[in-house]
Amino acid sequence: MAKSDDEDLRTWRKMGPILDSQGLRDFRDPFLWWDAGGWHMLIGASLADGTGGLAYYQCSAIADPHCWRRRQAIAPFAQMDVGSQIWEMPVFHSIGRGRHILLVNPIGDRVSKNGDPATRALYWIGTWDGSRFCPDDVRPKALDLLPGHLSPTVSRDADGRLLAIGIVDERRTMDAQRAAGWAHVFSLPREWYLLKDGSTLGQRPLAALSSLREMGGAIAMRLVDFEGRRIIGNLGRSFEAIVDFGRRRPTGRYGIWIGGSPDDGNRIEIRYDPDRQTIMLERHGAAARAYEGPAQLVGAYDVKAFGSPRQWHVFADHSVADIFINGAAAFSFRLYAGQDAGIRFGVSSTSPARATTAAWPLKPAKVRYDLEPSSAAPAR
Repeated sequence: MAKSDDEDLRTWRKMGPILDSQGLRDFRDPFLWWDAGGWHMLIGASLADGTGGLAYYQCSAIADPHCWRRRQAIAPFAQMDVGSQIWEMPVFHSIGRGRHILLVNPIGDRVSKNGDPATRALYWIGTWDGSRFCPDDVRPKALDLLPGHLSPTVSRDADGRLLAIGIVDERRTMDAQRAAGWAHVFSLPREWYLLKDGSTLGQRPLAALSSLREMGGAIAMRLVDFEGRRIIGNLGRSFEAIVDFGRRRPTGRYGIWIGGSPDDGNRIEIRYDPDRQTIMLERHGAAARAYEGPAQLVGAYDVKAFGSPRQWHVFADHSVADIFINGAAAFSFRLYAGQDAGIRFGVSSTSPARATTAAWPLKPAKVRYDLEPSSAAPAR
C-alpha cells in the first residue's frame, strides 16, 4: 500500500504490504466503497484452484492502514466463473430498487481476446446484505452486445446518476499499434440504470453529449419503403446520428452501416436479425484488412429486456464508435481504415423499411494538455 498527501498525486509514501493474499494465486485492481458499516474492498483475483474470483476485505478505521481484514467470499465464484484464470477490474454498486450490480472482466484460460468466450465485461444483478452478494442467476450477462469494450470506471454524478466510461481496446495488429505510436481509447460516458425487468442493466448516452452537436451541419432525412443500403451523409470524422425505424419494423435484417473511403466495399455493417434475435457486425474491404480478429461478430439480443431495435443512436469519432439501441443496450468498437475523407453513414435493410434520421457533425474538442511537470513533481 502507498499513500499520497499530494493533491496532484505525484508523490507517494510506501506503507508496506498490508493485505492477506494467502490462498490466492494472483490479485490486482482494488475497488473500494464506504457504507455505515465501514470500508469495503474487492480485489480481482485468481483463486487457489486457478479460476477467477474476488478477494474481499473490510476496514472500520481507514486512518489505520493495517485495519484491513480478509473476509469470506461474498459470492459463489466457482459457479459464476466462465472458465477464466483471473477476474480484473471489479465494479460493485447499488443500481436502484434495492438491487446491486457486480461487474468483472474475466481473462485467461478459456477466455481470450478473439475467442469464445471472448474477453469482455460481465455482470450480475442481485442483492447485498452488507457482507454477501446473492446474484439472481449465477450465469453472467454481457455488459455489451458485442466484444470490444471493457473495464469501465463507474461513479455517481451530482444528480445521483451512475455514469461509466470504459476502454475500447485495440483491435488492430501490434505492428499497426507501433506505427501509430499509441493504443486504446475510452468510450463515451454512459448512464447506467436498471431496466423494468429488475435484472438487466440499461445503458444510454450521457444527455449532455448533445451539446457537442454542430447544428449548422445537421442532416435530417425520411426514408419510405427503401431496401438495400442508403447513405445519409458524410459528416466528417466525428458525428452523432439517430435512426428510428418506427413501430413497423422490417421483417428482414436491418440496421446501419459506417464507411470510410468512397469505395463502397470499405464499410462496417451492423444489422439486427429478427429471426435469430442477434446483432451482427461485419467488416468489409479495408475495414476488415486493418482489423486483427474475426471480420464478423455476432451477439445475442434480449428482445424481452431491450425491446425490438427501433432507435439506433450512433456516435463515431475517428477510430472509435459507440452504439446505443433503444437507450437500453450498447456496444463500442474500433473503425480504423479509410477515414481521411470523413466517415460515411447510412441505413440498410434486406426487406422494405421506413426510417427517420437526424445527424450532426461534432464540434472539435478544445482540450489543453499541460505537459509541463508540476512544481510538486519530484526531481528525476
